[in-house]
Amino acid sequence: MNLFNTESSLKGRIDAILPRVAKPARYMGGELNSIKKPPQEVSVRIALAFPDVYEVGMSNLGLRILYSILNSRPGVAAERVFAPASDMEEEMRRAAVPLFSLESSLPVSDFDLVGFSLAYEMTFTTVLNMLDLAGIPVYSKDRGEDDPIIIAGGHCATNPEPMADFIDAFAIGDGEEVVTDIVKAYMESRGDRARVLEALSRIDGVYVPSVSDKRGEKPNVRGRVVLDLEHAEFPDSIIVPFTEAVHDRVAVEIMRGCSRGCRFCQAGMITRPVRERSLNTLCEQAQALLDKTGYEEIALTSLSSADHSEIKALVHTLIDKHEAGRVGVSLPSLRADAGCVHLAAEIQRVRKSGLTFAPEAGTQRLRDVINKNVTEQDLLEAVEAAVQCGWRRVKLYFMIGLPTETDEDLKGIGELVSHVIEVGRKHRVPLTLNVTISPFVPKP
Repeated sequence: MNLFNTESSLKGRIDAILPRVAKPARYMGGELNSIKKPPQEVSVRIALAFPDVYEVGMSNLGLRILYSILNSRPGVAAERVFAPASDMEEEMRRAAVPLFSLESSLPVSDFDLVGFSLAYEMTFTTVLNMLDLAGIPVYSKDRGEDDPIIIAGGHCATNPEPMADFIDAFAIGDGEEVVTDIVKAYMESRGDRARVLEALSRIDGVYVPSVSDKRGEKPNVRGRVVLDLEHAEFPDSIIVPFTEAVHDRVAVEIMRGCSRGCRFCQAGMITRPVRERSLNTLCEQAQALLDKTGYEEIALTSLSSADHSEIKALVHTLIDKHEAGRVGVSLPSLRADAGCVHLAAEIQRVRKSGLTFAPEAGTQRLRDVINKNVTEQDLLEAVEAAVQCGWRRVKLYFMIGLPTETDEDLKGIGELVSHVIEVGRKHRVPLTLNVTISPFVPKP
């Protein structure tokens, strides 16, 4: 195959339809820090496919990490693919333009491997639509030697069976190490699809449904865990989108796993054990990303950022270092206690934001059932501290439909909200309260 001619011909057809769609920058590629390797230097091509629109996928930390790791390997090219918005899909189907990568404008069907990120269940049908748009058989049993190997990972790969008919191999658990093993196995066995799948099935953390079915085995795959997070590979450069993304900021993963043990939280269970990066490493990573992107915010991401053993020193250090440049720091998750509020208050020195707490349930009985270790007193003290620190807007998150829930638990949500409002009245401040109530979704 002449990749030069393929790229050139498809690029012209893509450019012809871009004036007819909203946000054409989603489909152009060529952003700052994107990587496009010369075809003659590439032995294996991997399409990193995110089953949502560009703005959402470009904010995904897992995609950023895998893109960096794979492109750092000699002979390996990883390129991004996102789900087109409905107007773009309509134009692509009308013009017979297949799903393509951003870096090289190559058809996804021409790649050796296609890796889908399964971040949430509602994207499953989008995965199938993207396969169809790429001209790749939707069912894995219908794929031949000329079709790419379809791989899926992410949190939803923890329960792979709903997608087992469509995915050739699942990478379960942490992806930093297993992705390199997958590429190596492919390169050693390429040319014979059955042999490639057999080789993938022998990798720890990889589940290949067709091989397990052929052997008549009950799958027993243990997810991969990167135990040494401190030295795990992490990008020193990320792509700066042409158009606004959901999260336009530098994100550093300060820890992985969670010690809280909330019974409704799948992520907290499947990312155990708790592992941290050190203050020095995090500061170095943040500085490198700021230098190469020009972003003005550092997000300290994890399931429970306030539980990091050095969180106070980390926040102090980053703010002291970057405040003069108007670079802010954000903590996506905070516990409902006064100490966390005072930590967030320091962050406000650079950039003002709202404050979010998640009591999850309206009564202490139900919070005990789900192991949410937050009392009403904890919440009220946290809100009082927030008011005293100058906050005038607070968000509360609750769930309904939890196991053992009664009408009293539902009434408790309203009563708890009323008590929070009273805190504002007591201090004679106009406290705005935003309450979000979501249905509980059981997960394996």
